[in-house]
Amino acid sequence: MEAEQSESSGGGEEIIQKWCSWCLQPAAMELVEKRFARRNLYQCLNCNRQLVPCTSCKCMARVHLDRDDRFCLRCDDPKPEEVVRETWCSWCVNHTMQRLQKASAFPGSRNYYHCGECGRGCVPCRTCSEASARGRDGSCDDSCLKCCGVVQDWHQSQGKETRLMAFGWCSWCFEKEEHTLEQASKLRRHTYTCNNCSGRTLPCTGCREGMARGGNRGWLTHSRQCAQCNGDFDSWEHNWQQRRLPRSNYMYD
Repeated sequence: MEAEQSESSGGGEEIIQKWCSWCLQPAAMELVEKRFARRNLYQCLNCNRQLVPCTSCKCMARVHLDRDDRFCLRCDDPKPEEVVRETWCSWCVNHTMQRLQKASAFPGSRNYYHCGECGRGCVPCRTCSEASARGRDGSCDDSCLKCCGVVQDWHQSQGKETRLMAFGWCSWCFEKEEHTLEQASKLRRHTYTCNNCSGRTLPCTGCREGMARGGNRGWLTHSRQCAQCNGDFDSWEHNWQQRRLPRSNYMYD
């Protein structure tokens, strides 16, 4: 165990040398906040992340948005493959090193990782063991892109994140645009975002040209069909042309 070293910087802040549970190495720790009822808050000068003293040893435990870890990763004794895992990322479509950010709190939940390539959240795929699904603060995908049918082969799709798009008419802005994949689903339709208006869209169940409107309160609020299939107009092209015709005064009489 590294011996504790303490010094002061030029500005008077307390700096100690401790083992960091984020970057997994000894590093200088700068005191950020002195607390009376809780452990003092420090920031690692190597990875710039926040930590608190471990309750069991002299190392530093991780600080999360909703809680502080009681123990450092040495005392918590995680398996080596849980701290850092090497697998496919469903965000950047690369085989990357993914570092543990938050361990599962109860049975059935999954560890939360950050991709070393794109820095976005990842969780183990519930369907296979060769890739990670997309992780988010609110909700995480159940399956990876391959299990959802978005990619057929990881190696052939490697690094082609920009190709994870759909192209079609948007039922929000009525423009023919690219739609970026936001959430893949194995059982339901994939969710996209229109690159023109940022509206939530899904593939239309009635045609291949249009994208249906997506709701904000779960899959039950998503439209099944696009604006054309719903009967709002007869043709995407005709509607697009009509919206661009100059309007005469008689139209407002």
